[in-house]
Amino acid sequence: MTFEATLMIETELPVSLTCDEATGILKGTSVKLADPATISAAVSDEEMCGGIIGSEKIASDGNTKAKVYRCGWFKVYASGAILAGQPVCNAGSGSFPNHFKLADASCSGSKTWGICMEDVADQESFLMELRPACNNNTYA
Repeated sequence: MTFEATLMIETELPVSLTCDEATGILKGTSVKLADPATISAAVSDEEMCGGIIGSEKIASDGNTKAKVYRCGWFKVYASGAILAGQPVCNAGSGSFPNHFKLADASCSGSKTWGICMEDVADQESFLMELRPACNNNTYA
């Protein structure tokens, strides 16, 4: 898969979350969270953070669970310039799936996926600390 997130530092083990049995999800895909603790591929901007899938979920394999990282350091890709220390959210729509952008007022709280660990330009790879809901900034 193009632009998959790559685990660089494992800080916690993945957790098992519910997913649709008929759906396939590739390893390294950013997944959104829905009720109750159910994941699917994050394909739109500013999705609720489910995490990053740790191993491939094969479509129609009889399984309704997938291993998902909710924390860790991942190599991901930028949609726009981001500075080290800034919060990021997914920017999954359009031609660039699995990209992350600077979190703003529309993607605070649980729509924030993590922290950028290095300065990065548009379309470059960077280290992101996956840390859901880390953006508690107040916006004017």
